[in-house]
Amino acid sequence: MNGAPIERVASEEGEDLARRIIQTRFPEQKLIITGSKSPRGNMEQPALHIDFGSTLLENDPETGKPVIVIGDPSAAIQTLAGLKERDPEGYRKIVEEMRTKLNPPGKNDPDPLDYAPYYGEEDGGPVMRMYESLLEKRHYDPLEVLLDAVAADSRFQERFDRSARDFEEKGFLVERIPYLGTNNILSSLEVPWITYNNVLIDDRKVFMPTYGITELDDAARKIYEKRGYEVITADMAAISSKRGAINCATKVLERELG
Repeated sequence: MNGAPIERVASEEGEDLARRIIQTRFPEQKLIITGSKSPRGNMEQPALHIDFGSTLLENDPETGKPVIVIGDPSAAIQTLAGLKERDPEGYRKIVEEMRTKLNPPGKNDPDPLDYAPYYGEEDGGPVMRMYESLLEKRHYDPLEVLLDAVAADSRFQERFDRSARDFEEKGFLVERIPYLGTNNILSSLEVPWITYNNVLIDDRKVFMPTYGITELDDAARKIYEKRGYEVITADMAAISSKRGAINCATKVLERELG
């Protein structure tokens, strides 16, 4: 019964239990399992959440295939590299604006001078380190920090490409969209999580996050517009640094039908 408790079988693995729960609760729905095996043999996803790196759209009117949009880190990396080389001043302005969004004036910024009376001259280290920390926060490049973190993951692109191939083999029509976000940030500095997959879809409207990077934002918008959706945007540069965007931060309470 759909409402009855589901007990775990002793030999059942977590993924098997999850599959059985979903199939029991939603017997009329088609269940698609996605993911790939890591070198250690465990199943893994390309992104933190499935809706960070993939978005299901309506069927393609010509082929009848279901359409899914999969993140493509290489598209984001190439676009940023090209922008930095072609328009270094424009890139610098993007970085400054993003850094300000991530670290608005006064955000968690203690004044080192407030601490100075507690240290003698010989103990000035803590105050100097605080100054250095604040200076770093005010002058770092959040996109460079993000790109370095992604570059340190040798299989980052591979996981997204595997996901795209997996859905193609399952009969989906796959679109690729810029993506750049990772858990692999070793620095305490704030960085965005650039995902255009974490959207809210309401009929033919897509509420899509943007990040103040026009070339990336426009490329992502065109993917949804190509599929006949009206795109409504919201800047998520700051919020995304907390590992979420529009879909993660939204809960629909009521819809009017008809």
